[in-house]
Amino acid sequence: LSGTVSAPTGVTRSGGFVILCPYDVVDENDCITATIEVSGAYSLGLPGPGEYLVMAAMDADGNNSLNTGDYVSYESLNSDGSTSTKLDFLLEPYSE
Repeated sequence: LSGTVSAPTGVTRSGGFVILCPYDVVDENDCITATIEVSGAYSLGLPGPGEYLVMAAMDADGNNSLNTGDYVSYESLNSDGSTSTKLDFLLEPYSE
């Protein structure tokens, strides 16, 4: 899985991440995380076919928790396990 994460003007993507979790996640260790590159690109390996929730996020205040002032975008992914899946995100302000 790969793609690009875009952000509103003036918002840095540095330090952001993309996380992929199976819909039936029981343990957070089942999730895979990738860091967003300065260019906005990210890449991570799909564990196989299935339904996933994919989230791109920027923890603007660095407190390791999503709260007002951070940026986020969610997408659903129903994958056949193909290694060429592309998914792009546009970060939007997160509000609690």
